[in-house]
Amino acid sequence: MVRARTLILLVPILLLSSAIVIHEPTMMLGHFQPGIGIVDGALPSEGVSEYTGVGASFNVDFMGIFANGTSWSDSSTSLAEDLSPGTSFSAANGSASVEWTAYVLISPPYNISSVNLTLTNIPTAWVLSDVHDPSQVSRYPSSGVDATSGEVNVSSSIIDIFGIWIFSFTDSNGAEDLECGIDAGGYTTTRSYQAGDSASFRGTAPVTTGSRMRLYLTDPLGVTQYVDDQTQSGTHFEWTGISIQSDWPAGVWYADVEFNNTGGANPTFVGKYQRSFIVKHDTSLSLKTPGDAVGDNLTLKTMGDLLYISVDLLDDDNSQLVPGAAVTLNWTDHGTPVIHSMADYGNGTYGIVLNTTDLEFAGQWQINIDASHDHYTASPTLLLDLDLYNPTELTYKSVYSTPIGYDFTATLEFHDLYTGMPITGASIAFANGTPVNVVSEANGEYNITVASSTLAAGEHWYVFNATKTASYVQMASVNVTFILRAHLAAATVSGNLTIPFGFNTSLSVVLVDLDTGVSVGIGDVSSFSFASSYGTQNYVSPTSFDAILDTESWNVGHVSVTLVVTMSSSVYNTPSDYTFNITVRKHYTLININGNLTRPQGLDTPLTVILIDMDTGEHLSIGDVSDFVFTSSYGTEFFSFPSSFDITMPTNSWSVGATSVTLSAALSGGDYLQPSAYVFDIVMRPHSTAVSVGGDFIVPIGANADVTVVLIDLDLNVEVPIANVASLSFTSSYGVKPSWY
Repeated sequence: MVRARTLILLVPILLLSSAIVIHEPTMMLGHFQPGIGIVDGALPSEGVSEYTGVGASFNVDFMGIFANGTSWSDSSTSLAEDLSPGTSFSAANGSASVEWTAYVLISPPYNISSVNLTLTNIPTAWVLSDVHDPSQVSRYPSSGVDATSGEVNVSSSIIDIFGIWIFSFTDSNGAEDLECGIDAGGYTTTRSYQAGDSASFRGTAPVTTGSRMRLYLTDPLGVTQYVDDQTQSGTHFEWTGISIQSDWPAGVWYADVEFNNTGGANPTFVGKYQRSFIVKHDTSLSLKTPGDAVGDNLTLKTMGDLLYISVDLLDDDNSQLVPGAAVTLNWTDHGTPVIHSMADYGNGTYGIVLNTTDLEFAGQWQINIDASHDHYTASPTLLLDLDLYNPTELTYKSVYSTPIGYDFTATLEFHDLYTGMPITGASIAFANGTPVNVVSEANGEYNITVASSTLAAGEHWYVFNATKTASYVQMASVNVTFILRAHLAAATVSGNLTIPFGFNTSLSVVLVDLDTGVSVGIGDVSSFSFASSYGTQNYVSPTSFDAILDTESWNVGHVSVTLVVTMSSSVYNTPSDYTFNITVRKHYTLININGNLTRPQGLDTPLTVILIDMDTGEHLSIGDVSDFVFTSSYGTEFFSFPSSFDITMPTNSWSVGATSVTLSAALSGGDYLQPSAYVFDIVMRPHSTAVSVGGDFIVPIGANADVTVVLIDLDLNVEVPIANVASLSFTSSYGVKPSWY
């Protein structure tokens, strides 16, 4: 018995650690909780496959003999699997039999040499199926184990090891069937119910007097929602008129029945059966995103946007969100129809992110969102309309500063960024919707004008929108800043800016509007001034652009003058200063000759030199002359520092004929320019003569008349010597008489 002694030492440790407490035998047919889980696919007719529990305890009587030959006896009860008083129950759902397991602690006092035991209070229908010792070795069947109706005896020849022995029994499952019904209809293995349905359940068991059956209805969360006992009517136990409540959770429920054939504390025939059924609720889909579609189920997107769709699946019976559903939507992936599953976020919200470039084409797309769930009656559908627009860009060019009084102009360019094509036929409007005046349109370019008549000078910006109706191109906007400015003006002068010394300068200010090309009126001028090294001359509030500059005291040379114009009107910018030169020059002179330039040969030629200031029209004084020079083919005559303008040319030796003479003058003063040379002719002619005849001109016929011929030099008033007469002749009606000498 060394082996037994060794084992006996272990028993107290087991007892202490397990804290076993012995109770009086009681009925232990409590409700055995089924497992909880979502069942996909077809509705199950049974739930979990096995049930366990604790039944009533057996009585255990021990008898033994100490080593000294004295007797020992003790009484206890059987234990369940968790070492509490009772008997463990195990049955497969719907099986014809159940298994009861009794755990018996054999722990006699020290120095016991042999022990046997008797189990009593066993239901007579139970059949012993096995006995295991603490080492899990089967000891049945064996001649040392005697099982009779309601009792099991184990002799000391078998009990060779102390500890926990296990006694297994089988029995018929008294719960033979369980069925589900609805609204007084027939019974089936399972049902689907909705809120408001009248459910019924029917259990089947052998007809046993005094028996009872208890029904449990357990929701998907493991909470028992209904418990009721029924007594047997024929072979059935029936529960009717059970109203399915709207607050009962949707999902797989379990109906359990437990059968007790006596209703007493020590059952002789027990059983258990379970069926699953489904409680279904109505559902609906509620759109959460995109936010712009909440309310009208229409969302606007631009090609390339990510489309985030999320929906709530709502339980219409209890207003709770429903997770675990299959939510799908239709989509087109580059021309191919596809069905996408939306992600289940686990809280009744479902979502998906889609790239709108999958659709490839702008337009209106309809998205059908469908939801299905095994535990809900409806398959709700949500329609979402997607207006998909191509992205666009509105830019501008040819924006210039605009002079006051003229409209702003610009060229807007409208392009489809997705296709790269220009967009024609668009409407251009201000941000407030007012149409913009489009002057012309071509190839996506829109030339526009904006009135500026009511605006002050400065920066003005406008937001322009471009839209194209009946098309799916995005509206585009652009902000254009215009500058309304004063007119640009340029100041110059006109007039003769080269003047003789001692003269004032007459000129006119020329002020031109560079934007219009038109002259600016004097009324828009506040003042103008001329500044030079000789000082500044101002014209304030002028009534004319004409000006006379006081230049009579300016020296000969170039003088830089700056014109400064100040405008009185805000319509015009102040023109840039204009710098010009006034040239003060020497006076122009003119030389000429006065006198008889045709002279008798042999005489000198007196003449008068005329020297005129061409700028004043006055004669120069002889003091301004340093030389007169006469040049001809007969040589050069110099008259230096003449005292008079009267000059006698020595021509007494010149031959008869015209001789060209060039007169030049050298002026001694620094204020006059040398006159150009003057060319004239001196003509030497023969002397003029006159002839007269003296004598007696009355003579007798036939007589000759004696006359005296007198030839006078009219230039010298002297008689011409006869030597200078070549011939004389007299002509009358009687003919010509020969001349003679």
